[in-house]
Amino acid sequence: MPVHPVERKLAAIFAADIAGYSRLMAHDEVGTLARLKACRAIVDGLIASHRGRVFNTAGDSVIADFASAVDAVQCAVAVQTAIATENAGATADEPMRFRIGVHVGDVMVDGENLLGDGVNIAARLESLAEPGAICVSAVARDQVGNKLPLGFDDLGDQQVKNIAQAIRVYRVQGERAAKPAAALYRPLAKPGFSSTARRTNLIIVSISSPNWPRANAALASVTGSSSANCNARRAKFLPISRSALGSTLRPS
Repeated sequence: MPVHPVERKLAAIFAADIAGYSRLMAHDEVGTLARLKACRAIVDGLIASHRGRVFNTAGDSVIADFASAVDAVQCAVAVQTAIATENAGATADEPMRFRIGVHVGDVMVDGENLLGDGVNIAARLESLAEPGAICVSAVARDQVGNKLPLGFDDLGDQQVKNIAQAIRVYRVQGERAAKPAAALYRPLAKPGFSSTARRTNLIIVSISSPNWPRANAALASVTGSSSANCNARRAKFLPISRSALGSTLRPS
């Protein structure tokens, strides 16, 4: 009997289930089923909008594949945010919270289904996640890099069921808000700039004359001086060395 070649592909696998689903069903079958359907509509919609495809479901679990790890992780964050919002408006005693795992790996293609360690590892990552949280493998973490405004907690190497090698696991933190420009720099000691040369590295961006008042204010927030004492017109439009900065921003 001829052996047919196995089709394979590299995919980002997203695995999710509901924490404590069996307990929720035992407590209120009808209500839990209705809430599950509402949550599934949210999850399925977000997977589709992030260019993913659901290929397996069983009870409360959802497994989807994405061509991009960035899309998969971004979708996971969007799901947790949307479900948290849904829970906030619900009247049930216990919220319905998802655990999500994301892994990038080689998988076997069997019609519309995907099989193999790539799928199994994503499912194991999901089981390691706390309710409302997302765990990703080191491979997925590396693929995301700095492409998303997210932080990652290193949970170390984890040994999981039926996977021979330990898996490096990261927990996704919430989205990092962009810091205001003034918050990017520490104020210098006091007007007079006595510690300017040893404490500051600053890059001055080219400014046109109509923007000098705003530049003065920005420099004031950095130096701790009043804007009237900061002469932005003297600033060079190139990186300023530590030693040169003191003379560049002297009080006028």
